[in-house]
Amino acid sequence: MTAPREETTPSWPGKGDTAPRLPLILLYHSISDPSRDPWGVRVHPEHFAAHMRVIAAHCTPMRLRDVDAALKADRVPPRSVVVTFDDGYIDNLMVAKPFLERAGIPGTVFVASGYVGSGQEFWWDELDRLLLQRGRMPPEVTLTVGERRMEWRLGADARLHWLRWRWQQHNRFFAYEQRAERLARWTPRQRMYRELWDASKAEEERREPAWEPVAQRQAGRPPSPA
Repeated sequence: MTAPREETTPSWPGKGDTAPRLPLILLYHSISDPSRDPWGVRVHPEHFAAHMRVIAAHCTPMRLRDVDAALKADRVPPRSVVVTFDDGYIDNLMVAKPFLERAGIPGTVFVASGYVGSGQEFWWDELDRLLLQRGRMPPEVTLTVGERRMEWRLGADARLHWLRWRWQQHNRFFAYEQRAERLARWTPRQRMYRELWDASKAEEERREPAWEPVAQRQAGRPPSPA
């Protein structure tokens, strides 16, 4: 994500004579160095600071909790923007919060509550650290995710630090890539990372309870597993 140009005019949701005015809701994850970012979710602190300066100068910042009432009353301010963060990375507090305060912009953080107080890193970051960063791995790996047994043969890629260009190749890896020519250049570790990420994500979703409709929760009934 690059620093925005201040002369750029964004295309606003609901822009038009008959369309209802809607706030633009921005979703961030981690405000940190994006040099190794398999999913493209990290924003450099300098770029984030530039985003907040543009919002403060050209937009109307809103709190997320005020959006519902504003929509119902048809009183959404012009060029309104809501800043949110997913997962609850510590850099949201240590890095992003000072920029938000300096610009006078409220922010809302959706915290992955299951990790609070656990001392554990997010499983997707742990996967990145174990598979895509420097270090040795066995040439053959067998793991079980849920009820699925998975196997990989890493060969020379088991020693990620053996050549500088190999390390740089892992830094340029994007797990969301779909172009065949790019996929053909994935290393064994990269293929292992994506396959294990898919399996872990599926297992996480299988274990999470299904949420009941909002109206039912508002009626006082607690959510229950499907």
